[in-house]
Amino acid sequence: MPIKRIGEILLDSGIISESQLEGALMRQRSRGGRLGENLVATGAVDKDELMRILAQRTGVAEIHLMGVDIKPDVLALIPREVAERFNVIPLSAPSEKSLEIACSDPSDLEALDNIAFITDRKIIPFLAPYDEIQTAIRRYYLGIQMTDSASDYRKVMEQQHGRKRLGELLVEAGMITPSQLLGALNRQRKWGGILGENLVAISALTEADLMRFLSQRIHVSEIDLNTIEPKPEALKRVSRAMCERYNIAPIDMGGPNQLVVACSDPTDLNMLDQVAFITGMNIKPVLASYQAINAFIGRHYLADRTGHDRLHVKRNARVAMEDFGGHAAVEDPDIIIFGNQE
Repeated sequence: MPIKRIGEILLDSGIISESQLEGALMRQRSRGGRLGENLVATGAVDKDELMRILAQRTGVAEIHLMGVDIKPDVLALIPREVAERFNVIPLSAPSEKSLEIACSDPSDLEALDNIAFITDRKIIPFLAPYDEIQTAIRRYYLGIQMTDSASDYRKVMEQQHGRKRLGELLVEAGMITPSQLLGALNRQRKWGGILGENLVAISALTEADLMRFLSQRIHVSEIDLNTIEPKPEALKRVSRAMCERYNIAPIDMGGPNQLVVACSDPTDLNMLDQVAFITGMNIKPVLASYQAINAFIGRHYLADRTGHDRLHVKRNARVAMEDFGGHAAVEDPDIIIFGNQE
């Protein structure tokens, strides 16, 4: 009997609903990645539950990659581009005609067939978590040692990207042009905000494209803030003013001296250093959209929802007025001025 795909398996098991599957598929079309990753990101299913169901229904043995040593000759059997495309990592070659691999979706027989064709070997799959495979790809193909330590984040960033900021990385990747970057920087100087927000505002790229680029290029875990209930002790560590200034959302305590913070620009190491200095904590960043972080601040820091709604309306009005030639007053940025008021 043919193996059902991951979406069908989870639907049949009653783990997810049709609407949750459609939501994950829409996110996949927008941001890429494997379906399982998108189901976890949207909160439709827990990562451990996903692994358990897949192992039961496909009969594929589960493996965890921590401590697994992959030999260079085995790694060479699957090009990095193939590993990234299908989210797989080669483990061992039991014979000249077989290859053991770790994959996050053993129900994707088309992917396994493609890998068999590329390697000219019989593929023996093992089930591993999506994020562990991503970490292994970075470690073995890119030479980047990834850890959960917040103190190592700067080292990893500088090892992979030097001191380059978001704008430079986007221009290098061909996502935006130098003139679009200049336009966004000019808008940022005039209206404030972070660079990503301004790039989206001038239509240099969409927020979905920006998020996809950051999650794939910077390799920071992306989260859905709508499905997360932050720890009270994390919220107490960061003031509302700091959240609004840096567009961040504190969500968890990762350890005795570690604060997990969602941000929309994890390339901004100076911002992360400022947050670390002010809080006295090591900062572990995760990725969330600018709009999602703003909504988070509204939910968890602004008890007066009416006041938050007025703030939101005024902010939107200010952006809208810009399109008609208005600008903000220096004394009160929420007052719109048209023409010269001297």
